[in-house]
Amino acid sequence: METVSFICTVFNHKLDLVQRMIDSVDQAMMYRPEFNYDFIIIDNGDVKGTYVKLHSETSLHIFDNDTNSGYCGGNNIGIRQSNAQFIFIINPDIIIDNSLCIDWMVGASKLNDSVTGWLIGTSEWYTYASSFPTQSKYESKNLPYYPNEPTLNKPGAWKSFTYIDGSFMCFPRNLAVDISGFDEDIFPGYFGENAFCFKAFLAGYHVENVHVKGLYIHKHGNRQPSEEAKIHMWSETGRQIFYEKYALPNWDKFIEYLNR
Repeated sequence: METVSFICTVFNHKLDLVQRMIDSVDQAMMYRPEFNYDFIIIDNGDVKGTYVKLHSETSLHIFDNDTNSGYCGGNNIGIRQSNAQFIFIINPDIIIDNSLCIDWMVGASKLNDSVTGWLIGTSEWYTYASSFPTQSKYESKNLPYYPNEPTLNKPGAWKSFTYIDGSFMCFPRNLAVDISGFDEDIFPGYFGENAFCFKAFLAGYHVENVHVKGLYIHKHGNRQPSEEAKIHMWSETGRQIFYEKYALPNWDKFIEYLNR
């Protein structure tokens, strides 16, 4: 029997939101008896003990974090606590709607020894070169681009491609150990999944998208419109760290990664 851990990092999320995610996974896993699974909940929130009332059909472990370690730090705690063969990183606002997505993603991870995620289509990777201190580095490079799209020699240039969304991703635990997990310098976590996947790629692992559209529903939890500016700032911070620390020093590999 294969073992799976569902790792969820929470930060002041509503209890019923997290419970809804757990219930949906429990329901889906009823149809996948070939997996032995558990939940690992990392509480980064301000008020400890918020999630003691969570319940599941399987083992559920809650770890109160003394400090907010963000998405990447919380994931690393969960990976260290897990003894499972496969790890699912799952956001508290995910609802699993069909057990096939679990089966397909574990299957892809096992077959190709890879990080797998749900295929969401294209994502715009903005560079905002003009706002970065290393503007000249960006402008000296040329990303492949589609007709009628801007090249990277202009501020705000971008490249569209498929990538893995960190709200729901799967990988063998030994892969995470081999690449030293998620980069905790990326805080609170936006672009943390991108760095994780690119690190895996650099280490010789595969990074695969699995088309599971319609097999689960991604909700946006309790995000409020007033939070959008803060989220944009965090995203830009994570994006800059990713480019500075990973993309630029490994540019040829990054181009290969984009075009895989």
